[in-house]
Amino acid sequence: MLLEYLEDPDSQPPRVLLAYGSDARDAAVLRRTVEQLAASETYDVRVDQLPGFQGVDGCSLAASVGPVDSGVERLAGSDRAFRCVLSPAAWKRVWGLLEPFENNMNPNGFQFLSDEGPIEWIISGDRGW
Repeated sequence: MLLEYLEDPDSQPPRVLLAYGSDARDAAVLRRTVEQLAASETYDVRVDQLPGFQGVDGCSLAASVGPVDSGVERLAGSDRAFRCVLSPAAWKRVWGLLEPFENNMNPNGFQFLSDEGPIEWIISGDRGW
């Protein structure tokens, strides 16, 4: 699964962090990881370093558990490094949203995983969601 940051400098937000690919096993890996985030209060993981995941143009995503839902934000001093901080309850919601992708990465299917912060995080079966 590829992780890519999409931004049109001439347009207004939303900016998108897109996770996309055709292998449902990658979505299953992400779903199991999100399940760990939902069950913890202090868990951190690098999504771009999960098996089957690859950042495009150096894109990276750290996923963390926090007391509030900050969503996806750019890390200071970087163009393509991001952090998504959600509460355990919000990670549990993301876990549920990932279920259809665990069984079938439909090229026309997509889901917003987080829209709380300045950058929306979307999973899709294809880059052209």
